[in-house]
Amino acid sequence: MGELLYIARQESVNTVVQCFSFQISQMNKSHSSMRNYVAVAALLFGSILIAPAALAAPVKVVKVDPNAHTFTVQYSAPWHSRHGMSSHTVSHETTYKTTDKTTYWVGNTKGSWANVTKGANVNVTAHTEGSSKVADKVQIVSAS
Repeated sequence: MGELLYIARQESVNTVVQCFSFQISQMNKSHSSMRNYVAVAALLFGSILIAPAALAAPVKVVKVDPNAHTFTVQYSAPWHSRHGMSSHTVSHETTYKTTDKTTYWVGNTKGSWANVTKGANVNVTAHTEGSSKVADKVQIVSAS
């Protein structure tokens, strides 16, 4: 998923740059039009750069099945009511299968299946096969 996010981010940047270049060539000499366009372009670039960082937050391993070579992670996020009267954490679990092609990293050092333990914080890059998620890369990260 990390590679896909990188590709999507690059395509988004290229699209914005092409659009920006076209608009500049089409604009008249009005400074206020140029100022408005630059402000919008800055907001777009900012959102493109910030969004992937938020998506890359590590998740906690809540279950490991050594026989099936699967592990389950819990994604959670704070939720606030529309009027601010209540808040709680919304979470869901996802189980990932691993294969001989799955790579494991502990920080930036090569790891192994043995490093995937309950309570570990991980970043997972995966793909879907049928209804299953298959881990391509599991990076164990230190708790933040």
